Amino acid sequence: MRTPFLHVLLSFLLVVLGANKIYSCSCIGENTVKQEIKNSDVVLFGEVVSIDTIKIEFQPGNIIFLRLKVDIRIFNLFKGRLNSDIISVYTGIGGGDCGYNFQLGKEYLIYADYKTRQFNFSNKIPKFLYTDICKRTCELNDNELKEISRYRKPRGPAKS
Repeated sequence: MRTPFLHVLLSFLLVVLGANKIYSCSCIGENTVKQEIKNSDVVLFGEVVSIDTIKIEFQPGNIIFLRLKVDIRIFNLFKGRLNSDIISVYTGIGGGDCGYNFQLGKEYLIYADYKTRQFNFSNKIPKFLYTDICKRTCELNDNELKEISRYRKPRGPAKS
C-alpha cells in the first residue's frame, strides 16, 4: 500500500520541481511574408541605434512591468508612413512576455503594429509601434528581404 503512494508523491514532486521555467508567451502558427505584410501597420528595414528599458507602473499596489524602447534608424520603409528616419519600437523584455531580443548596432526587418495600450488591462495612451516574437521581425537576411520586395517596393525614410 505504501509503494503506490510513494510513486505518486515522487512523480508529483518531479513534475513540480522539474518545471523550472514557465512561459506565458504563445504564438499560434507563423504567417507567410505576404500575410505578415498585410497584417502589419509598418514594415521596415533598419538598424538599432539605442535600447532603453522603461518601467510601466500600475496602480494600486505600484506593480511595475518592464518594456524595451528600441530606437531604429530606418533604411527602407516597405509599408506605413513615418515622419522621421529614426523611430521608436517597443517590445517586451523577453522570456514569457514575447519580447524580441534586439541587439544594439544590428540590422533588422521589422513588422510592427500600432497599439494604444501597453497591456490589455492598462489605460489608453498615445499610439506607439510594437513588435514581438510572434511577428516575423528578424535580423536582416537576404531571403526575407527579397520576399518582402516581391510584395512591396522599398522607400527611403521620411526626412526629419
